[in-house]
Amino acid sequence: MVRTGPHWLAWSAALACQLGLGTAFATPPTDCIEPQLSVLVPSDSKWDSATARLASHLRSLSDLDRCARVTVRPDTTGVTVRITTGDGREAQRHVESVDDLLIAAEALLVLPPTPVQSAKVSPLEVPPIEPKPAKVEPTTAHVELGAGASLRFGGGPLYAGGGLSTFAGFALDRWLLTMTARLDATDGFVSQATPSDFKMQSAAIGVSVGRRVELEQVSLDALLGANVVVESQDADDGDRELNGTAGDFRLGLGVRISGPRSASVRPFAVGDFEASPSRVRSKKYVDHSLPSLPWWSSGLAVGILWGAR
Repeated sequence: MVRTGPHWLAWSAALACQLGLGTAFATPPTDCIEPQLSVLVPSDSKWDSATARLASHLRSLSDLDRCARVTVRPDTTGVTVRITTGDGREAQRHVESVDDLLIAAEALLVLPPTPVQSAKVSPLEVPPIEPKPAKVEPTTAHVELGAGASLRFGGGPLYAGGGLSTFAGFALDRWLLTMTARLDATDGFVSQATPSDFKMQSAAIGVSVGRRVELEQVSLDALLGANVVVESQDADDGDRELNGTAGDFRLGLGVRISGPRSASVRPFAVGDFEASPSRVRSKKYVDHSLPSLPWWSSGLAVGILWGAR
């Protein structure tokens, strides 16, 4: 049997006031110290402590909606708790015990946690970002050897010849130090007549420094150096045998290309040009009955290079 008489309403309101909680019909305080309660429960003894426990439980919560109104009314099998929040939203639950009443009221009244905004960090407080060290490529060094056939031309007067060209080089990363040697077994002048049985040979050794450029599939080497050249001429004019040997110092430059880069043994081609500073000013002869010696020469050699990386 449910208590609904005037005496029960007065008793509930008086108990709510004694607990320091306002009724649902009172004007909510502007500062919203605590929720307003209006509690009516069934006459069953298990509900006798409902009002006091509910008020005490709500006071123990620190993060509930203090401007809300809580209304508890009996229903068929227990009570219905209705919550009206401070901003006007409503919700209700049916419960059948005092413990469930406390749980439902807390669930409907407790506010979600306020997001914590992290304070902005001053740029002065942020430690500087350490730059990543640049990746250092390991130093590589190796020896290269090459040999091939050459075709050579010279000037002052013009001559043509052919022979063998070789080199040995030391490569440190992309820097090159190269020793070269060549032998032109047969040289012949093509711009003027020569005595009968005329022969000319030349040999050269030199040193050069260079720089290597790696392209997609080939290596391109630029070389600058100096050569010592020895030339000899021999002829027979019918009366006497003519011969002589002369040495010369020449400055030269060259370009060598080889590939593919992935192979340690690969073909190469090299072109070079050299000139004699002394012979530019005056012609050089081994015998005035023979043609003058050339003051420049240029060659093309092709062959095989070993040891490249």
